[in-house]
Amino acid sequence: MSLDADEVVSDELRDSILNIKSGHLRDAYRFNRLNNYCGRWIRHGTWYPDRKIRLWRKDSGRWGGENPHDRVVLNEAASVGFLPGDLLHYTASTPQEWLDQIERFSAIQAHHLRQQNVRPNLFHHIIKPSFRFLQSYLLRGGFLDGKAGWEIAWGQARMVRQRYEKLDASYDDVKPD
Repeated sequence: MSLDADEVVSDELRDSILNIKSGHLRDAYRFNRLNNYCGRWIRHGTWYPDRKIRLWRKDSGRWGGENPHDRVVLNEAASVGFLPGDLLHYTASTPQEWLDQIERFSAIQAHHLRQQNVRPNLFHHIIKPSFRFLQSYLLRGGFLDGKAGWEIAWGQARMVRQRYEKLDASYDDVKPD
């Protein structure tokens, strides 16, 4: 099982894990991650249910993905089950902490895109951030989380926009052939 330092297993999830411990019915298990933003549990938008595979047989997969969104990469034949209960994730305790996280994550994402030689255009700068906001706030019900839902949706759009601004800036020092 893999947990980040800012994650805690809820009592219900703990009980679910203990129930399957006697016999491995599946190769891996996913469960919902419930994110806490500034002391409030976020139950809508793109933050919930934030399903993650964090429990797996070591011969069925490995830790992979790309920072900051590392994930479990399972073998093709691996079976995946779902466990009730939430993995409690303390995302940001203040709005400034969330802004700092946006800054860090957008820089990491821009770096990965630069390594892939992605060249951003108008679509990346306008459409993608706008869609991320609409997806989080309207389509996935982030408005039901009130002001926090607005701040999260706005922050997600900001992260997308900053990712492509930083990617653009990374090409400024490149001299044409």
